[in-house]
Amino acid sequence: MALAAIGFAAETDIDRIKAQIATNEAEADVLKKELAAAVGPEPDPLKTHVELGYIKTTGNTNTKSFSGIINIEKAFGDHLLRFDAEGYYSEDDGKETKNRWKTIGNYDYPETSAWAFNYLLGYERDKFSGFDSQFYTGPGVKWKAIEPPAHQLDLQGNVLYSKDDIEATAGHDSIHDYASFQAKLDYNWQINESFKFIQIASYRVDVDKLENYFVNSKTAVEGKIASIFSLGVSYTIDYKNDAPTDKVRTDKTFLLSLIIDYNPILSF
Repeated sequence: MALAAIGFAAETDIDRIKAQIATNEAEADVLKKELAAAVGPEPDPLKTHVELGYIKTTGNTNTKSFSGIINIEKAFGDHLLRFDAEGYYSEDDGKETKNRWKTIGNYDYPETSAWAFNYLLGYERDKFSGFDSQFYTGPGVKWKAIEPPAHQLDLQGNVLYSKDDIEATAGHDSIHDYASFQAKLDYNWQINESFKFIQIASYRVDVDKLENYFVNSKTAVEGKIASIFSLGVSYTIDYKNDAPTDKVRTDKTFLLSLIIDYNPILSF
């Protein structure tokens, strides 16, 4: 009888301890939820993507080329800001042969929806294209046609006000401002954990002068070599159909780049 009583008491103590542990765990879960509610959701990361390329030759030929591309994204709840910039510079025996750069800003709302309002602002300079500068801005719509993980396809269309500063041909520059429409495709295929295929294409056209249109295309493959570092190979086509008569319409660029992807958590 005494042993049975001792065994029963021990079982009762074990059950009491288990119940106390369960109560403590439940209280801890409640406390975690209260703390999370007080602190709020974790901010979205600042997504940064940088591509750098540099080539220099000496000897029989003296050339140097530099390229830089940066893409930045930051979401604020349903609001998304995107900034893209790229620049290319080349010299051959001390003579400048390429000097082109472009910046584009985008605002999307609501970013969490498949369909979003978009506003675009772009500015370009290309010293050897026949256009001293190009400016364009206007509203549009963005559609997430296919969402990750394996494939991602974004389609975007904008109605724009455009202004081209055309290189001087008779002693003075010519300014051409007009309404235009732009369509853009942005496709990403995550082949596996290490490799990604990218295809970006855009078409911008003067709505009153259809032969005045611009096509940009970038095809790229990226391979990861470390946590934030990758190597990229890309082929870019920049086509201006209504370029000045003494200029080549198509610029083609082949690049091998070091890529840095860094996504810090920042609070604003």
